[in-house]
Amino acid sequence: MTRPPLTLTLVALVIGLGASPPGRAADPTADLKDPTQPPISREAPSRSPGSPHMPIVSAIFVSPTRSVAVFNDQPVHAGDRVGEYRIDEVSPRGVRYTTAGHTAFAPLNAAR
Repeated sequence: MTRPPLTLTLVALVIGLGASPPGRAADPTADLKDPTQPPISREAPSRSPGSPHMPIVSAIFVSPTRSVAVFNDQPVHAGDRVGEYRIDEVSPRGVRYTTAGHTAFAPLNAAR
């Protein structure tokens, strides 16, 4: 009895290992989710009813030399512009800004 050449045997083995039954994914880890990643949200950030144009301050970082806020998802300092808003002041409580000639205050939105 003759044996098939070694090359043919190895090719058949590699093909057999890579094959998967019908209806199953070839990669067994394809359905696994990384538990350390935040959930993917397809919704826009919630804004309070009746004020669709209110900016959102989601974080504030204060040091002895400077203050930085995250204003409408953009890092800002006093004097910066974000769209129609001019940032006047970044304080530990929120951001004072001017838009359309009016000054307003956006508090830190700690609870989302």
